[in-house]
Amino acid sequence: QEDHGCPSTDELPDGLATFMSRLFDMIIAAKTSDGRPVVKSFSWFNENMAGGTYNLRLFEDGKLNKVGEAYIEGCSRWGAAQKGLLQSPPQQQQPAAAAPPPWQAPPAPPAMAP
Repeated sequence: QEDHGCPSTDELPDGLATFMSRLFDMIIAAKTSDGRPVVKSFSWFNENMAGGTYNLRLFEDGKLNKVGEAYIEGCSRWGAAQKGLLQSPPQQQQPAAAAPPPWQAPPAPPAMAP
């Protein structure tokens, strides 16, 4: 593959950019049984050809590439999900998992008599 890029396929139409988008789908969807988010942080880094099979760079010649665009879009969606502005990521070629029961606050304690 040219420049060690991840090839575009039927499953990954935009190559590594599609992988990046789906990775963020999984990050956003990962919840505890009571609906709390599981993933607290995420790092993406790579030294050129040091341990990486594919070119993982987010920039090409100082300009954001498709993978970088997918990373920024994914971070933006994840941030919106953390703020409650995004309910769930779009599902892509994965069977839908059973939704956890909605979270409910515990009942308030009874009022104390004066």
